[in-house]
Amino acid sequence: MPACTFFGHRDCPSSIKPKLREVLIDLIENHGVDMFYVGQQGVYDGIVRLVLKELVSVYPQINYAVVLERMPPKRDEFDTRDYTDTMLPEGIETVHPRFAISWRNKWMIKQSDYVVTYITHSWGGAAQFAELAEKQKKTIVKLAGNGVGATVQLLSDLDKAVSILIKLPHLFLFLLCDARSFCSHYFAT
Repeated sequence: MPACTFFGHRDCPSSIKPKLREVLIDLIENHGVDMFYVGQQGVYDGIVRLVLKELVSVYPQINYAVVLERMPPKRDEFDTRDYTDTMLPEGIETVHPRFAISWRNKWMIKQSDYVVTYITHSWGGAAQFAELAEKQKKTIVKLAGNGVGATVQLLSDLDKAVSILIKLPHLFLFLLCDARSFCSHYFAT
């Protein structure tokens, strides 16, 4: 059966919850998705986990797992975290902690047919793994739409322009110097 995973920025508004719920219901009802893998690194992952907990009671045929990037610490009497819906992917125990999140994210992409994203800028881990999923021909569902997509494209174009300028520092300096001389010439007091 089809599976789904999620990538989004650590910070995201709680206002995405209704749209996320709508997307997940569509994946369950119309695409037969019955397994969901989510990380635990930020607000987006927390919202996804909350919505999945709610949907399990409505759709008992679905399952989800919070995929950990490392063994959880030993619990003490004050530890109130819930680990009942978590899992460790096989093989992660051999991965250096520095690379564990990246390894876990690649594992989640490999397991999934669908990827639901909340990406508002083209840098960072969420954007990197959403791009990797796209290259691997996964079906991508983008929650950041209705004008945000245009912003993402503009930021992407700006990133490309900055990247080119960084690669050509002499051109950048020439343009900068030319702009300064232009400004000093035409806006001199």
